[in-house]
Formats: sequence, structure tokens, C-alpha cells
Amino acid sequence: MIKTEFKKLGSVSLREQALGAIRSKIVLGELIPGHVYSAPSLASQMGVSPTPVREAFLDLVKEGLIEQVRNKGFRVIELSDQDLNEIFELRLLLEAPPFRNIAGHLNEDVMSQLTVDLETMEKCLESGDLTAYLETDRRFHLTLLEQFGNHRLVEIVDRFREQTRLYGLGKLVQSGNMVETNNEHRKIFQAVVDGDGLLAERLMKRHLGHTRGMWAGLPERPDPDLA
Repeated sequence: MIKTEFKKLGSVSLREQALGAIRSKIVLGELIPGHVYSAPSLASQMGVSPTPVREAFLDLVKEGLIEQVRNKGFRVIELSDQDLNEIFELRLLLEAPPFRNIAGHLNEDVMSQLTVDLETMEKCLESGDLTAYLETDRRFHLTLLEQFGNHRLVEIVDRFREQTRLYGLGKLVQSGNMVETNNEHRKIFQAVVDGDGLLAERLMKRHLGHTRGMWAGLPERPDPDLA
């Protein structure tokens, strides 16, 4: 029988905690596509009642990440290599170019939040907490993108991020190679703070290349602008 380990959840916003935890397991490939999972089983691992977990599952059904199997549970929808390639190409088109515009336009509150996020991601890598890392990584990227001022763009990119699969991330954390990823975050952040939009865009493209490349256990896609 397939087993997936979940941490116990706290007492605040159980639905949101369950949603974040399950989504992270899907992105990491730890919830196996095609396998049926029950809300009571996962709820038992999380130390909560089935209700918030079932609600989280239903939210993920709406997002198109899983499907409900009548009288059995919920099944993770499988994505082909072609699906993942298309998601990567769309993220390149949508997520990188806005960095030319947001560079040099961060206010103090946003810079403070992003600095905290960078530090939090470093701590998550040290402790091996991939769920918290992915949640903070998501907030870091979307906070930057929000500065472009297009809320629909942020929603679309967020949806594509949820559909990404990072099968090789766990091994990278164990090997210590994810430290370079957080260095990439810092370089992107610094380029934006310095107002160097062209460099910020190029760094973002390379960063996204890692998402589809070595993080997913595939050959790296080189960026000729940064070779």
C-alpha cells in the first residue's frame, strides 16, 4: 500500500493548512498521479478531522489538480511531459517580462516582506521543510509579480505554478544543491531593487529553467543570455 507522510496540523485555518500541505505534496510528486486518496486517511496523518481535508480536496478539484472518484476518494490528475513543457513555456512568457517594469519600484514594506521570505526559505532548506519552503517560495514570486499591477496575471501564473511538478526537489535539498536556488532568489531580488530590469528578467528566465530542468530531474535548459 502506498503511504505518504504528513505533518500534524496546527489549530488555526485548518482548511488552508491542509490545502497548502496537499498542494505541496502534489507539486513535489509525493501524491502519486492515478492513485486514489481518502480524506479520512490523510486527515488522520495530519491530526485533524476529515472535514478540513475534504474541503481542501474539493478546492483542489476546482483548481483542476485532482478529481473526485465517487465513493472512493480523490485522485491526482496526471500531467504528461508535454503538459509540463507547455506550462513551462507559458510561465516563461508571462512571468519573466514584467520584471523589466517592476525593477526599481518596490516600496519599503514589500522589500521588508521579501527579505523575510528569503530568510525563511533559507531556514526551510536547513530544516528540510519542503512544504514550508514551497509556500514561502510561492509568496515570494507572487509578491514580486503583484508589483506589476495586473491581478489576472498573478492568478494565471499562480495556477500554472500549482500545476508544476518538481520531482527532483527532495533529492536536491538532501544534497545541499538547493542553496544555489535561494542565491538565485537573492540575485533576482537585488536586480529588482537596483532597478536593473533587463538583468532581473534574464535571471528569472534562468530560475524558471531550473523548475523544468534539474528540479524535475530533466536536462537543464540553458539560457543563452546568461551563458
